[in-house]
Amino acid sequence: MTAAIASDDSNALYVSGIIEVDATGKVETVRVTSSPLRPEMEQRVLEAVRGWTFNPFEVDGVARRIRTSMDLRLELVKREQGHVLEFAETRFGQPVLIASRAPRYPSIHLERRLGASLLMAITVEDDGSVSSAEPVRGQIIGARLGGENDIRQALKPFAQSARNAMLAWRYDFLEPVSNGEKRRFLVPIKYTLSGPGMTASQHVSEPVLFENAAALDDALDNLLAQQGASGDQSAATPLQPGLTLREDAEISGLAL
Repeated sequence: MTAAIASDDSNALYVSGIIEVDATGKVETVRVTSSPLRPEMEQRVLEAVRGWTFNPFEVDGVARRIRTSMDLRLELVKREQGHVLEFAETRFGQPVLIASRAPRYPSIHLERRLGASLLMAITVEDDGSVSSAEPVRGQIIGARLGGENDIRQALKPFAQSARNAMLAWRYDFLEPVSNGEKRRFLVPIKYTLSGPGMTASQHVSEPVLFENAAALDDALDNLLAQQGASGDQSAATPLQPGLTLREDAEISGLAL
């Protein structure tokens, strides 16, 4: 499992795990699945997380026990009293991609040496399977095209390839949803080429929206930043509110 938090800080440390929280918001269990920390420091992080309190997770107005994913970004900060490992960012409820296949590169664009950056909206069922995958936003990399229609047409083979691949994906650690509610996520997909004739300063087109973006209302505007530069295909951003820390939760740094 890779960290689902994107950052440009190469000095940040990422810890991923699984957390279980009871109906009152108290942590029952927490374990680490991926961490660069030494075992003793990892245990201190776990001890800190066990002391956190969460807002009760409700489904149809009823508080529920929840087992979900946890992603932490830690940063080493120098203070007057010494160095402190701080919790710079916390995120819960990122579904974990457990089965996937990479999208095929459209042959028509291999010849033209075009790349693309897409934001896909997917619907995930209770069993973790993906039942729909549609593009909501995209950009072409490596060419200057005439206008929105040209860009959208050039993006279609990329979007179709992504759709075909993502319908075979499967996720785990999904948060429960209300009856009849769809479990939807935004997932960034990036197609890039390297080799002779390819440069780091390739032209990137203006972003264009697809018809499916309208169904997301304001959610798309609020979540566009999640498309990020990481290109992590497991980083699915939930469109529904998930497990959240209480405002008065004490999150203290760890003195080293």
